[in-house]
Amino acid sequence: MDRESFLADTLHYLTKVLETVAGEEEAEAFFSTVGSDVGHIIYNQYASQLEKECPNGEILPDVLIDLEKRVGGAFRLIEKDENRIVLENSACPFGEKVQGTRSVCMMTSNIFGHVTSNCKGYAKVNLEKTIARGDGLCRVSVSFNDDATPGLEYFADD
Repeated sequence: MDRESFLADTLHYLTKVLETVAGEEEAEAFFSTVGSDVGHIIYNQYASQLEKECPNGEILPDVLIDLEKRVGGAFRLIEKDENRIVLENSACPFGEKVQGTRSVCMMTSNIFGHVTSNCKGYAKVNLEKTIARGDGLCRVSVSFNDDATPGLEYFADD
């Protein structure tokens, strides 16, 4: 066993216990809180590297893809217009053990939501498909306006 396997196993079993003991909704709330904190850190790191408050709309998808790539994800841009972006992922940053622990997907939702809302003022993230649910890939849409699409809403930190 190497460090990465150990950490993946630990996360998997912690998540399973949390979902079993507290319930899936409470586990999602827990991961939302952690994802929010991590999202703030990531946003601040990218903003300081780019020497401005946030990545502009043109490079925002690249920033989201880059940050996931750095942690082991394999996202790619599927669709982009002035109202939203859609990304797909073929490799979960948490590894193969993510199967059946869907609450951990709140990390992705919150990180994408916080980075995007701080750049655009608002974001709505919809986890259309996830590897953790057994879909075989993740498909995440990030809207920049409050439209009728489902999803979790995120607002800029003021």
